[in-house]
Amino acid sequence: MNGATIIATALDVKFGNNKLFILPIESTRSPASGRAARYWSAIVAHVKTLVVHSHPLEESYSAALRDMVCEGLTASDVDHTLESLDHGDEPHLGGGSVEHLIAVCPTWWGGPPAIMLDWLQRQLAPFVDAHSPPASSPLRSVRRLSVVTTHGSSLLINRLQGQPGMQTWQRVVVPLCHPDAEFDWISYYKIDRSTAEERAAFLTKVRATFTTVPVPA
Repeated sequence: MNGATIIATALDVKFGNNKLFILPIESTRSPASGRAARYWSAIVAHVKTLVVHSHPLEESYSAALRDMVCEGLTASDVDHTLESLDHGDEPHLGGGSVEHLIAVCPTWWGGPPAIMLDWLQRQLAPFVDAHSPPASSPLRSVRRLSVVTTHGSSLLINRLQGQPGMQTWQRVVVPLCHPDAEFDWISYYKIDRSTAEERAAFLTKVRATFTTVPVPA
């Protein structure tokens, strides 16, 4: 990633036999830059934040995650815009107005839903194919990319598969963001074998995550 240093820290929080897996990954030009200050989320109240959601069912768990993200942002007085791809919304990233992009969607068959992939392709294809320079990417103003997602499989199985869902965002999307952009992967694994109490606990955790707004160093 343009010679940048990748620093990864994993936090495993167990809920019964399931776990909340939070993986903040920061891409920075200095290995020591802000490492101690970024325990988790860093959203500045004045940052322009875009939440993009994708799931065909409004009563889905993904929709509940979306609501928790927005509730957390609202509780932190973070101005944000919500766009739902399955409702026909068409988020536009150009103009340098988005500094924090939050994608909320399930991970199906190792990747985001088709409608999310289609939106990303339409926004980023010229830059992924190297026909256009990354410096002119519509994501260039994005200093933080957060993905909130779910998996039917366990974290172990997902790691053995190479974590294709996370790799899509980390290797394709993040390089087109700001050179110092940070990447947050917030995933709930083994959701197919979870209990109502465990799913509720994860929702609470997600809301708290986006309510935490320390200023990044």
